[in-house]
Amino acid sequence: MKRRVLRFWTWLIVAIAGFTVLGDLASERLHNTDVLDAEVIAGILAALAGALAILFQRRIEFVQSLRSVWDLCLDAMAEIRVIYLRSSVSEEQYLEAYRKLSRAIDGMRSVYRNVGETPRHIGLYPFAMLHDIRVALENDYVAQIFGDAAKRSARMAEIEGQWPLFRVRYLAELETPEPDRYVIKNHQTDQRMRGMGGMAGLRSLWRK
Repeated sequence: MKRRVLRFWTWLIVAIAGFTVLGDLASERLHNTDVLDAEVIAGILAALAGALAILFQRRIEFVQSLRSVWDLCLDAMAEIRVIYLRSSVSEEQYLEAYRKLSRAIDGMRSVYRNVGETPRHIGLYPFAMLHDIRVALENDYVAQIFGDAAKRSARMAEIEGQWPLFRVRYLAELETPEPDRYVIKNHQTDQRMRGMGGMAGLRSLWRK
């Protein structure tokens, strides 16, 4: 379940629960009578809580599927980077990279259907750059460009230019947070002193 769908149903369920409780309280105060008895209200709230739990469970399963497919994409991209670092590529090496990329492409269909897909129309694959990379790999293997360092470098630059767009669009659904303890300066090292400090160090010396 996508994030926006979960948000919609969550707010709807919360609104229904709120109107149920507040409506009954308002009726009791204005007319000194309950529109719904306590057991009915409890049943409604329990049903809404159950529905909310199901929605969150579906969201968890969807996120797990997204992460699994992301791992396939990472594995495929790592293999492709290695392929374009080689001055020669064997059939076995090419087929392994192609296999991993194909798994990533088809694995995507387990989490997202095609854009505009209907019973009568196939639609468009949601992340076209994966197919672009596949076609490039096919053409380059047929043309055997791997002995030409300049051509390999140009192709890899093209692929690396497509990859960030895919990464940003795909990971947006996961809402990855910014780290609290980050290291953003290059060549930084751990400045802590060796050994134990504070009370831990004193206790260690005392035992000796």
